[in-house]
Amino acid sequence: MTEAVELVESTVVVPEKGNVTANFTLEPTGADKVWTLKDSTGAEFDTFRIQFEGVKEGGKSKSGKATLIVSLIGTDLVFAKQSGKFDGLETYDDVNGGIDAIKRSQVDTQNTQILEIDLKANSKTPSGFAFKWAAKDTTGNVVLSADPQTEIDPL
Repeated sequence: MTEAVELVESTVVVPEKGNVTANFTLEPTGADKVWTLKDSTGAEFDTFRIQFEGVKEGGKSKSGKATLIVSLIGTDLVFAKQSGKFDGLETYDDVNGGIDAIKRSQVDTQNTQILEIDLKANSKTPSGFAFKWAAKDTTGNVVLSADPQTEIDPL
């Protein structure tokens, strides 16, 4: 029998045409394992929920921008720079075009243990995507996590 798994969310609310920055820490626990993700209060979670106010009624032109700043801690891993892909992420399971909400995912040029992800609402309907964190070890090999989720909610 399979146990139901309760997802724990970190919600970021973006005001209509506003900009919000949220900080997170990420501690790797090994390849193909769930890495420990915490919000700025220290609460552990496994799903990002980004809510964009004004988009459901006014359309995606009303979208603000959410910038997620994720810092690797307790490791010598660095976020993987990936040509032709999003830095630090391996995306899959696109739900209603959710991957299109990612406007930028870039490793910080001053500190490769920091990843900046910019998101904007991509439609009036809920969407989302699954992804794995992508980092590199000291030999340059890519290390992938198990999968957190991201859900995009127009409000």
